[in-house]
Amino acid sequence: MALALPDGSSPLARLHALAAAVTDAVTYRAGVTTSATTAAQAFQLGAGVCQDHAQIFIAGARALGIPARYVSGYLLTSEGNELHETHGWAEALVPGLGWVGFDPSNRVCVTERYLRVASGLDADDAAPIRGTITVAGDITIDADVRIAQADDGIEERQLQRQQQQTTPPPGLQG
Repeated sequence: MALALPDGSSPLARLHALAAAVTDAVTYRAGVTTSATTAAQAFQLGAGVCQDHAQIFIAGARALGIPARYVSGYLLTSEGNELHETHGWAEALVPGLGWVGFDPSNRVCVTERYLRVASGLDADDAAPIRGTITVAGDITIDADVRIAQADDGIEERQLQRQQQQTTPPPGLQG
């Protein structure tokens, strides 16, 4: 697919064409793939989710000789500051521009509405949480992430409070 794109255009134009080709070839459909599904399997299936779109885009970019990486994070909705569930997209290294984000699932380039959590060679490498737990019996894990736009100056005050909490009082320093 990537090698069939028109040659001679700029790398950025080819990447935009690649992102559109991925979405045209692989319909967004939840529940047909898993985190273990490869880009080749999702492409052959013709359906998948954001992770599949991003990984197929990355494979195509690399076939064109353009470095690409997977990014996991969150996407704010256009209706306000509500977050979708975790989201995945791709970045490609464009000469003269640097790393440019592409979200084939939404047919857009990444904007300030995307919140990066991790990046890596593929979705597995960019997993925001990784670990192992061993238990006897059943276990349920429930996680909740809340992200909000900070008011001006809040970040600095929070950093100062954190530094004060981690700095021992003058009489206790070694």
